[in-house]
Amino acid sequence: MLLLNPDTIILDCAIDVLFEFAEANPSFHVWGGRTLFPDGSLNRTSCFRRISLWNLFCFALGFTYFGRRSPIFNSEAYGGWDRDTARHVDIVTGCFLLIDRLVWERLGGFDPTFFMYGEEADLCHRARSLGARPAVTPEATIVHYGGASDVVPVDKRVKVFKGRITLINRHFGWPARTIGQALHLIVPLTRRYGYGMAAALARNAEWQKNAVYWEAVWRRRREWVGGYEAPRVEPA
Repeated sequence: MLLLNPDTIILDCAIDVLFEFAEANPSFHVWGGRTLFPDGSLNRTSCFRRISLWNLFCFALGFTYFGRRSPIFNSEAYGGWDRDTARHVDIVTGCFLLIDRLVWERLGGFDPTFFMYGEEADLCHRARSLGARPAVTPEATIVHYGGASDVVPVDKRVKVFKGRITLINRHFGWPARTIGQALHLIVPLTRRYGYGMAAALARNAEWQKNAVYWEAVWRRRREWVGGYEAPRVEPA
């Protein structure tokens, strides 16, 4: 079964190529391709490594910004890998994801707790528990515009953080869960004051705008710090 976002463009028979990759590697059970931005540059969000306390620590303190190409400081985004080789990954992004239908049915599809963002990470985590080995191939390439469903940047960030906190709540044990939540609270503060100080020194309007953005994310922390609530199930 193929999951494909509506804000995408298929290049060079990418769906057929992805099916061929799946047929050649049936034991993987979850397959993905490579995504590009509309200008043709690489969009690295086609896949990710699962959240860990280390990559959360690097994210919270801004190491990922200064070491984007580093596989150590940007490990969640597989820093340094240009998605130019076939490779096993922890998470295939849901914008272009092929999954064995039997595995999908055994998992019950996406967890409805995730309203938006994080659902494919949860799906891949549960699929790996069944023996799946998600992988991506650069031969199947699409253009993904991204962000079409969220036109307000702060709203999108709130949903992304809610999804990430929900993943932590679901798949981390204590005390790692508490540490993960605390590290997410640090993120908007380091950005707010980092951009604010840099903007004041350099008189940079764009950096000041970023500082205002992260301050808004911090002010709305009560919306995301607890993650998504599980949907209520009405009695039969």
